[in-house]
Amino acid sequence: MKIRLGVGTIIANSESFRKVVELAQRVATFDGATVLILGESGTGKELVSELLVNNSPRKDMPYLQVNCGAIPENLIESELFGYEKGAFTGADNRGHKGLFEAANGGTVFLDEIGDLPLHMQVKLLRVLQQRKVTRVGGTEPIDINVRVIAATNKNLEQMVREGQFREDLYYRLNVVSVQIPPLRERKEDIVPLLNHFLTVVNQKYHTQKTIFSDTIDAFENYPWPGNVRELENVLENLVITTPGDEIRRENLPKKFWSENGEPAAVGMREILPLKVTVERVELAAIQHAIDQCGSVRKAAAALGVDPSTIVRKMQGHKEK
Repeated sequence: MKIRLGVGTIIANSESFRKVVELAQRVATFDGATVLILGESGTGKELVSELLVNNSPRKDMPYLQVNCGAIPENLIESELFGYEKGAFTGADNRGHKGLFEAANGGTVFLDEIGDLPLHMQVKLLRVLQQRKVTRVGGTEPIDINVRVIAATNKNLEQMVREGQFREDLYYRLNVVSVQIPPLRERKEDIVPLLNHFLTVVNQKYHTQKTIFSDTIDAFENYPWPGNVRELENVLENLVITTPGDEIRRENLPKKFWSENGEPAAVGMREILPLKVTVERVELAAIQHAIDQCGSVRKAAAALGVDPSTIVRKMQGHKEK
């Protein structure tokens, strides 16, 4: 499945990501529902937001985006809600519409909502509840009609427990949540994404690079901590730095070959004793499980072994 949007393309060959697309398309038609998009950095939250807008009754109305973590804390209120003339030193004499006013009738996308300061969370909650904004320095509420889509790569439930995010705002935003799986959990999308980005980058630089078949396995076995954004950046780097027109395994960055300074099991070029190879693969699997699960106990459950087995094997590796 390939969906072309205004600023990008969604590739959805994997079952998990197809479900995300289908949910977004279904939710889009429920015009008044606030949507919370969750996912790691680089998974494509902006593209899913655009998909929601393009399939909604507001698709021809304003669609404005803001990164809540990129605006200085002393300016974020005026950026979101606007200000009246003379509201503060340096304010425009004509006043200024905020994001919500400017998007009236359309959609506001609040990216990195987890970075919104607590005092602004209170004011955003009031806007969502009352459907009115009051400009900085103003007293008259202004009616607004906007759909809100929010996104974050943070664990908002944990932030709520730690007092870093308001529980009432979390529930107000989380009418419908769309969870985007990381790229390492949808490997079926890697080759189609490679082909798509290779076409785009070749057009950009007027090149004719191709990827040799032995390189595909390395791409599919790499964990992609930066997800689709990282894949796109790696591919552009390879097109620029690879001599000739064929991108081969030896052209890949070091991170594809090693982990913690040791040769990676996948793509290992030296012949090692089988016992050593098995130990390295085993250790890599254990470390990956711990990274994903967050604890030895949970990793052991995922791997189907006792926690003591993991501890013993890791300790044995350190002693060598």
